[in-house]
Amino acid sequence: MDDTDLGFTVSPVRRELPQDHPAEPAEFFASGAEFQLVVAERALNGMRRQAGNSPDKEIGGILVGRHYRVADRFLVAVEDHVAVPSRSSGIIHFEFDESSIQAIHQRLDDRPDQYVVGLYHSHVGGVPFMSVMDDDLHRGHLRQPWHVSCVVSAGSWGRTAGFWRMQHGKLVEITKYAVAMSEPGDDPEERHLRFLTACGVNEPTILRPRIASVLPALGIDDSGPLAEAIAGVAGTWEHAEGMADVLFLISVAKAASADPDAVAELDAMARRVQQLRLFEDIVTPVMPTGVFNERMSVQGDECYAYSVRSSRLARLDIDKGVAIPVRVVSKSISVAHAPDGHAWVLTASRRLIRMPVLDTTRWLNGDHTFQVAAVELPKMPSRLQQLVVTGTHVWLRAVAEWHRIPYRISEDGITLEPAESGPLPVSDCLLVPSNGLEAPDAGPLLIANDGGVLTTWTMEGSSWAQTQADPLPSPWRDHELLQACCNGLGWYLLFREGIRERLCLFDRDSRQLIYHAIRPPEDEILMPITAICGNGAGQVFAQAGGVLYRA
Repeated sequence: MDDTDLGFTVSPVRRELPQDHPAEPAEFFASGAEFQLVVAERALNGMRRQAGNSPDKEIGGILVGRHYRVADRFLVAVEDHVAVPSRSSGIIHFEFDESSIQAIHQRLDDRPDQYVVGLYHSHVGGVPFMSVMDDDLHRGHLRQPWHVSCVVSAGSWGRTAGFWRMQHGKLVEITKYAVAMSEPGDDPEERHLRFLTACGVNEPTILRPRIASVLPALGIDDSGPLAEAIAGVAGTWEHAEGMADVLFLISVAKAASADPDAVAELDAMARRVQQLRLFEDIVTPVMPTGVFNERMSVQGDECYAYSVRSSRLARLDIDKGVAIPVRVVSKSISVAHAPDGHAWVLTASRRLIRMPVLDTTRWLNGDHTFQVAAVELPKMPSRLQQLVVTGTHVWLRAVAEWHRIPYRISEDGITLEPAESGPLPVSDCLLVPSNGLEAPDAGPLLIANDGGVLTTWTMEGSSWAQTQADPLPSPWRDHELLQACCNGLGWYLLFREGIRERLCLFDRDSRQLIYHAIRPPEDEILMPITAICGNGAGQVFAQAGGVLYRA
């Protein structure tokens, strides 16, 4: 197959690089420009060399460096690249899987003065462009306005590199960027200090694991009395080796404070610190899932995961560690398992698809038959958002109402009975399967953060009855509740705090916070927690950074 078979041709093009140093950063900020990208020559050449050495297989890695900000203007300095391995790469794709993430963390440990400013990967042929999968990767993992994505084209000549960033919700190409040429004998640290001086920055903006990085996760107001009381102590504190060090710092700040409001806030902070758990301490990696799986349903050893932005599904066999791709015609809205083990998929075209119970071994041996049953739903008053399936009913949550539809399975397929519907008790509530904690075929629950109150409802007859309402502690009362599942310990809740996701466990009866899972700031930028789900047997699963974890 030649280039014409692919619909395009590749011609050797020599890219002219600037031979002088880029303009001083101070000139950029003074000019009022919105965004400037400066890429070190060694990083650009290294990515091109890596792509050129792999003409038949995509490569990838991370971009490390620093960023600078004045108001809404950004200067991003890409100082180096770090190549990472992938168990899932080929001629048209490169995925950041578990092996990639482990390599990234290992390399960043050796670079305490740098952090992730973007990702890069290669395309085997053609000019650089961002595919739909690349767009998903950027939106899912590069959430800061200064994050950049780089695509490098492999070839003997003209291995051009393109850069993209998010602007007003859209991915746009950075058409102009500067290349910082290397100087023989020029010390990198001295060059960086000159760089900062030109920017008018007195101290290096280095990302270190300071205690200050933990405080936002505890809901601490930067302008409140606690911030004033702790400032003198934290200013000389390099980093915390553990939660005991954080508690010690709180005690010192409390002793030094004469403000009773600050003392009360310190007491509350100490209680919250004792409830912190590192994400890695409460979950165990199970298998790579890919970067596009952002919602999921688990039962037994089977997980169906999907992306909210595409029609791609994946069936994961957790026991065998195998991911099987599944494509449906319309975009998936929700996926749920019925008690009999079948997974159901709700699509944007108002279709319900009942997936078969698949034999992974048979599929691996070459039998790829995949018989599904499908039925079209009646037209609903508002847009459908969520699906839960019991042994007798299909439950649907729409924007403003709920629907309960009896169904029957026969050799002819799925038969739906007339639907029963009604208004939701509050907006932004979630359907949550009972996970066998009630009767074996009990209907789902409703849960919501209703103005700072964690409220649950159960269906009684033909309406929802409130069963519990408990005020959420700070800062959770102000956060959006994204997903929820319940097990024997209680409620696992996934909140959104700004651009971060926060995973918490609350006691099922008292609704007291048992623990709050945190991750280092660099880890959260690269590996957001995208989904949580119970499996009906008391276990909870989470997805983060393209890896499936089990709690």
